[in-house]
Parts: sequence; structure tokens; C-alpha cells
Amino acid sequence: MKGTNDCLATWAVLGCAGIGLIATGCDWGGGSGFGGAGYTGHKRQIMCPSGDVRPVEAMALGQRVLAKHGFSIKSSDADSLTIETHANEKVVRGGEGRVRDSVVKVPNRVRRTASLEFSSKGENLEAWCQVKMERLTTADYRVFASQRQFEDAPTQTPIEGEGATTAKQNTVWTSAGRDESMEREILADLRQRIQTLRQKKQETPQPAEKK
Repeated sequence: MKGTNDCLATWAVLGCAGIGLIATGCDWGGGSGFGGAGYTGHKRQIMCPSGDVRPVEAMALGQRVLAKHGFSIKSSDADSLTIETHANEKVVRGGEGRVRDSVVKVPNRVRRTASLEFSSKGENLEAWCQVKMERLTTADYRVFASQRQFEDAPTQTPIEGEGATTAKQNTVWTSAGRDESMEREILADLRQRIQTLRQKKQETPQPAEKK
């Protein structure tokens, strides 16, 4: 009996230790350590050595890259070195991971939202990118909701009860993961522009210091 109690006590200690690690936050190798981007699925790439290009210059280039990919800037914060975009909506055929899309190639409304975050702490200027995707599923939601029309659900939302009066209330967007291909494209384009700026700076003669 004593051995059983000792075993239970050991497992209790280990369990508490595990909870403590979770509560304090562990670095599993993916964290950026400056804004949380690495923890939330951002793709990371080294742009250049720190000091060769200023973060504010990198952010300006980042805005151009995002605009090239069809995004409009929602916010740009020089203090936190972050850029957020508005959702960019497009209509695509198939390729959204559903069986019917691969067979019928049904047009789908998809929107993407991008974010860039920079860090110059350490030896390198780094950039982190995330492109979130959402798929319009209003029609699918209505079909599912119609199958529950005989249920007594006083907590129904406007779309569930067909009582919505605005397009926003009648719209349901569902997460469709990340567009990692676009993340790579954005980072590659950004790095090329930063390297070009870096090279121009190195080729430009620096003014002599006044004695």
C-alpha cells in the first residue's frame, strides 16, 4: 500500500511540474521571442545582418510586397515592427480541400489576411509572415441548419432563424488554415528587395566624418 501511495505522489509531482511548464510557456524551438509570431504559425526567414538595413526600411518594403500580392494595409506599427492587412477576397474554383471541389470545381469565395513582423534583435534582421485563409460557407451552413429546423433552439443566431437583416449577419466564414505557399512568396520577394537595398547602401560612398 505504501508503494502505491509513493507512486501516486510521484505522478502528482510530475503532473504539477508539467502544468507549471505549460503555464509559464515553453520554447519548443519555434518561438521568435519578440512578439509571439513564432508561436502562432508564422513562417520565418532571415533577411540580412542587423544594421545593414533598418527595420523601418524593411517595413516600407514589406508594405510594397503585400500590396503586390493584392493586400491593403490595415495597420503598420513602427514600435512593435508589425504590419497587418485587410482581408483580400477572391473567387476560386476548387482546391479548397472539399470532395465536391475536386470533382465539380465549384466556385468558392475565399479571403486571405496577411501579417508581417520584424525583429532586429541579435545578429540578423528577421521577418515573420502569416497568411490566414477563410472560406465562405454560408450556403453549407444553411443546408446544415435546415436539417435542424424542427429543433427548439431559442438561442439561434439571426442566420439560424432566418431573421438577419444585414449581409454581414447572413455571412459565415470558416477558417481554411494558412496559405504557406504565399507566405514563402512574400518572404522571398521581401528578402530580395532588402538584399537589393543592402547592396545599394554598400555601394554608396559614405560621407567622411568631420574632424
